Amino acid sequence: MQSEGTSEKAPIAPMQMSQSAIERDYAPSSGARKIRTILFVLLAIHMALAWVYFIEQIIGLIQYYNVPKDIRDYNAAFSYISNVVFGAILILYLAVYIFAVFKYARIPILI
Repeated sequence: MQSEGTSEKAPIAPMQMSQSAIERDYAPSSGARKIRTILFVLLAIHMALAWVYFIEQIIGLIQYYNVPKDIRDYNAAFSYISNVVFGAILILYLAVYIFAVFKYARIPILI
């Protein structure tokens, strides 16, 4: 059984990587540049707020450990520690994402 879309006279050759439609002759338009600039600004604001949150939680954790041991609430310690850890994870995630957006600036799917 032959498929109806192919012909024996003209075999289909696989596309080479140098012929990729995504990377070939891609020049971002002014609209894409504007959207990418807005994305960078929003990512910078998000990164700044993530740093503020991270520093705020570290200060809270330091203040918690300055309280005498007999009046400490140990459930609050878990909350502060987990917030500091997740704040650090958020900062690392944003740094990797910003790096990927800068490195793969020619790929329009990241917009």
